[in-house]
Amino acid sequence: MTRRILITNITILNSITLNLLQGQDDKIRKTMDIQILLAFMVYFACVFCIGLFALKKSAKSSDFSLGNRSTNYWVTGISAHASEMSGWLFMGYPAMVMATGLMGAWTAIGLVVFMFLNWHFIAKKLRIETARTNSLTLSTFFEKRFDDTSGMIRLVSAFFCLLFFTFYISASLVELGRLFQSVLGINYHIGITVGIIVVFYTLLGGYLSMVWIDFFQGLFLLAMILLIPIIALIKIGGFGPIQAISAAQNIPFTLFPDFSFKTISSIFFAAAGWGLGYFGQPHILTKFMGIQDADEIKKAKYLGISWQILVLFGATLVALVGIAYFPYFNINLSSKELVYVMMVKDIFPPFIAGFILCAIIAAAINVISAQILVLSSTLTEDLFKKMFIKKTAAMSPAQAANIIKKFSQLSVLVVCIVAYCSAFSTDKPIFDLVFYAWTGLGASFGPLIIMSLYSKMRSRYAALAGVLVGGLTAALWPAASTGVPAMIVAYVFSFAVMIIGEKLDPRESVNDFGSLPPTA
Repeated sequence: MTRRILITNITILNSITLNLLQGQDDKIRKTMDIQILLAFMVYFACVFCIGLFALKKSAKSSDFSLGNRSTNYWVTGISAHASEMSGWLFMGYPAMVMATGLMGAWTAIGLVVFMFLNWHFIAKKLRIETARTNSLTLSTFFEKRFDDTSGMIRLVSAFFCLLFFTFYISASLVELGRLFQSVLGINYHIGITVGIIVVFYTLLGGYLSMVWIDFFQGLFLLAMILLIPIIALIKIGGFGPIQAISAAQNIPFTLFPDFSFKTISSIFFAAAGWGLGYFGQPHILTKFMGIQDADEIKKAKYLGISWQILVLFGATLVALVGIAYFPYFNINLSSKELVYVMMVKDIFPPFIAGFILCAIIAAAINVISAQILVLSSTLTEDLFKKMFIKKTAAMSPAQAANIIKKFSQLSVLVVCIVAYCSAFSTDKPIFDLVFYAWTGLGASFGPLIIMSLYSKMRSRYAALAGVLVGGLTAALWPAASTGVPAMIVAYVFSFAVMIIGEKLDPRESVNDFGSLPPTA
């Protein structure tokens, strides 16, 4: 009996002790969450201040869409790259490199090479031609370039913009939802709801708000993506543990595991499958269109490429260090997508960790803001103005400008609601979500951008076929599971139909696009 009472008392004491410890853990966890949340709030306050500053400079619809082509080369150089590096840089890409090893870095190499080509061969020509034709969107430029009076190129281009940008914005919202869920324990759906906060500052200042916030956040995320892996690398004692653990887990620690046809083709697919997309990303191309002086694109090019090389190097280092960091300190990593998040939380106290993790929020916000603004401009310039041109013509210039700007801001809200609904229920990897949307936009517009600037093609039907075939191939090809990236296949098909279409329907252009300026 005494023994039974003793056991019962010990059991009760253990239960009380565990409850007290759990209560203490809950208090500590809540304190940490409050500190992280406070860091997030401080960061967002800075972002809102920039949005309010840009509000005073944005008065017309052209200001809302392209900032009246008034940005300088250093803002253009950083913002053009910051607007493409979503939370994919911190979550999707490191997860892929952790799984595939250093060979996965060919994706980053391809991005740098093709973005350089985009700056060198596309940026200056696109800036000059869109200014000369007074085109605020790619759809309008295509319509004027090919003298399309039917409006079909504009409508089809707007459709593919809406389709693939919805997937892209959804992917960024997924990144934010998973970040808030892993860091603060907030429900995923509440997390993506918080992500919609980006709407408010885009509504405030339009294009100028976006590029200045991109610039500010671009510098911030550059510092954070480099700082963390360097500190973590020092903590594990250098590259030795990385090589040892990579070998033990059969993860290649080289760019060239072998020189077989399969390996070489995989490298080409990784580089070109992503890199070709740059020629058709509207949210990047609009940065070229918005620079104040076309002659300063060369400076913007080298500044932007330098930034890109550094951030992709940092993201690659995050993945490589992550291979060894968590086994080295015996830390459980629940998902490879959280490698950066868990590394930061392990190294720094909560408030500092929360501030650093704002870099992921910054990356996601950069992309969301750029994309919803492009969509807003497309809906406004290519649909609203065309449909209600007679009504706006009867108004005073000030009234027409005010109505158009309000429609731009309202369309931002509508686009975000659609993307929010799309992101509400998905469990796909971030890398795959971003790749699908990136491929769709690149394949829809990339081939036609190149043909518009570097060929004498005049057929509106060939141009329309190029957009249709490129976009549909990108949308449907992944279902075939051939191993060949949809981007490469779509480019081949799109160029083919445009060349054939031009042969079958030769037209003389009413616009002189024969003499184009030299590249930057």
